[in-house]
Amino acid sequence: WIMVQHGIAFIGWFIFFVVMEHQGERPLAITNVVRRISSFLFMFVNAFASTSSSLVSNLIGAGETQCVQGTIRQHIRIAYAFVIPLLIFFALFPNLILSIYTDIPSLREASVPSLWVLCTGYLIMVPANVYFQSVSGTGNTRTALIMEMSVLVVYVAYITYLILYLRVDVALCWTSEHVYAILTLILCRWYIQKGNWQQKKI
Repeated sequence: WIMVQHGIAFIGWFIFFVVMEHQGERPLAITNVVRRISSFLFMFVNAFASTSSSLVSNLIGAGETQCVQGTIRQHIRIAYAFVIPLLIFFALFPNLILSIYTDIPSLREASVPSLWVLCTGYLIMVPANVYFQSVSGTGNTRTALIMEMSVLVVYVAYITYLILYLRVDVALCWTSEHVYAILTLILCRWYIQKGNWQQKKI
């Protein structure tokens, strides 16, 4: 199930890029640059989320389910401690960061708004990813897969409407990350608080 989850996540990005091609060459170039920066930030978020998932599994296996939610919140705080300083630095010095990924001045300038939108998105993506990985850590990978598919349906509908119908600026297209993260956070947080994972045996 975990491999299927990763495949679905890749499909979401693939669809985003396919739809973005209809915006033209420059928006697609901006998307590629910002995507590389996002991958760098995601390494940090995913590291803490994966650690949280492992610890949740260990706690449930040890019969200490009462510690699960506190552990998740702790990992969110630690992840924020690493990620927020990076986000602030990226937001304050966007041209410096963008110059690492492109040497075209006009492309750097055009990518700044999208980078700012991405930075705000990561404020939601941090807890969303930690909670999502923690759901998998409870042993209910099928539940995590269903949540992922449900969110993906809304995500694809959102980007299709924005890009193909409204044809908004590329920076606004990156608000799709906010939608994805918000829905993921709502579903996964609800499951951790109200789900039947306490009865799972790991």
